[in-house]
Amino acid sequence: MLLPVPPQSPLPGVDTRTGTVRKWIDQLAYTNTLDTSHQLIGRLRDLHHQPLDAAHRHELLLSFLEAFQRLHEPLRRSPPATEDPLAASRLHTLDRLTEELLIGFKYVINDAQQERHLLRKPRHLYQAVTLAMHLIALLLATRYQSYLPTDTQLWREAGTLLRYCREHALGPQTITTPLPFAQGRLDGPGSYALMAFMRLSDPFRLPHGTLWDCFGFLSTRIRHSGLRAEPRAPDSPQARAVCIDCEPAEWHQEPPADADPARWYWLDPAPLLEAIDTGIQALDQGTPPAQLGLSEAIGRQDARQLLQRLQSLYTNPPQRKLARFDSDQTVQLAVGLEACFYLHNRGVAFDPRDYLEPDDEEAIEIGLDQGPAQATTAASYQAYRCSLLNRGAGGLAVQLPLEGPPRIRVGEILAVSLAGSDADDPQWLIATVRWLVRQPHHREMGLQYIAREVSPCALRPGRDSQGASLQPALETSITHNDARYNLLITAKGMFRPQRTLELLRGTQLEAVQCTQLVEFTGLYERFCYNPLA
Repeated sequence: MLLPVPPQSPLPGVDTRTGTVRKWIDQLAYTNTLDTSHQLIGRLRDLHHQPLDAAHRHELLLSFLEAFQRLHEPLRRSPPATEDPLAASRLHTLDRLTEELLIGFKYVINDAQQERHLLRKPRHLYQAVTLAMHLIALLLATRYQSYLPTDTQLWREAGTLLRYCREHALGPQTITTPLPFAQGRLDGPGSYALMAFMRLSDPFRLPHGTLWDCFGFLSTRIRHSGLRAEPRAPDSPQARAVCIDCEPAEWHQEPPADADPARWYWLDPAPLLEAIDTGIQALDQGTPPAQLGLSEAIGRQDARQLLQRLQSLYTNPPQRKLARFDSDQTVQLAVGLEACFYLHNRGVAFDPRDYLEPDDEEAIEIGLDQGPAQATTAASYQAYRCSLLNRGAGGLAVQLPLEGPPRIRVGEILAVSLAGSDADDPQWLIATVRWLVRQPHHREMGLQYIAREVSPCALRPGRDSQGASLQPALETSITHNDARYNLLITAKGMFRPQRTLELLRGTQLEAVQCTQLVEFTGLYERFCYNPLA
């Protein structure tokens, strides 16, 4: 078993003595989270270049884990309701720090297998395997929080490590070094169960700020219940099969008929469902969420809703209701709310002055040019052509180049041309990115349609809101149980329960009230509204 690692090229002047490295780590200023993290990343990269004995490298990395434990919580902390300009930087830094630690333990795993162990078991090898599994789980969760694509290479490495644990009968390993969400003992098959159930919880659509609460609860309950990924189907009607070296984005009743049995393991959600039910009852009886593995910041009601969501997902896994068909067609897509507005507004970009009467107080600002707005070029909202993988009535999957534009995150809103429509004057639908996977040579993206008939409009909070300005929005509707609901698609931060908004269609103004949030991705909001008399 050899895991992919960067090539090593020894650097001069790098002190690799354990005492020196540990003293340097202890003297770091942990009050400056970002700067300290960057120093750790730089020191780890220097050590990666050095050829070291596997046991010695393992000892050095354990010292870094103590610092990682202290930095993980402030780096992963969700931003407040107002936009935090450092939030993205903190998450990116946490991603890099976690990945550098993972690379270090992969060096240990590769090198330790080349060493000769005569009378003792390679303890540092076994610990490194379980630590690497847990770091992969943490790295995947960090990327879910950032709405970034998951790399299939990580799932392949997790599958390789899981097979190694099984082949060598590798049991739980005691970890004396503090590590986020580890509870002192790590188990490879248990860590794989954690990352699989985390992916099957639809992490990109979890309520804002609850991803690490979900991770903490699953980590605690999976380890307490002894839930593991097993190569044989358990005697349980709820057991589901997952491919261990590819992303388990959905449940399978059983492996495909032509599948390699060695690539498929089984998960039984029954112990986890029992733990979730017990957790809900405990919350109802007044137990603090922190005692269930959740954070101290989450309220009891929000914690209950999170557990109910997990209970529903694991009891009745969502299944695709509409068939998908392979397709070799191409479609165009444009990224972002303003691009969607531009394409549905006949090639005219959003300009607040198009929605204001000449005597409106917002239209009269000292220093504002009252002439025609500067035309926005079509290139500002470029539509990209991409290949279809499959399509259906509810959405489609497309293939994109591995690098370069368009830059897309999970939860992004897109305008997508209807397959087969006129290439020069396409019909545009509104879709959102549900999943994004990085393959070795390209990216694959799954889109779900969320609106077909769309009208561009402008929106702002009621006049009682200070400093409110007009924002672009899209107006649409849905039918559910024979009832028709009016919907708005806006940038995040517009929806509040019972909030009064001013909706402008041209210069026609209508007061409306927010009623129900349908979807929030961290990049846009979709909610129902009612007109006010």
